[in-house]
Amino acid sequence: MNDVGIDHCAASLVHEKQKRRRQNQLSETDGVLVEAKKGSEDETNQAHQRETEARARAQTRSERRVLVIGVSEKRAARDGDEG
Repeated sequence: MNDVGIDHCAASLVHEKQKRRRQNQLSETDGVLVEAKKGSEDETNQAHQRETEARARAQTRSERRVLVIGVSEKRAARDGDEG
């Protein structure tokens, strides 16, 4: 029974030591994590901005295509009427 008490005490000490070590590692990397999160947010914002800009360009291209097709149809109709 005495061995169990010693083993439990040793396990508790090891557990506390590991817990403190993890907390120290987390506090050391906390600044790095904050920077990483900020960098990740910046990348996400940039991706959204690029997507919005690409969508606007695509809409503009689509509108230009409609105009070009409309002009082409008018020319074809005019040329067909003249010929």
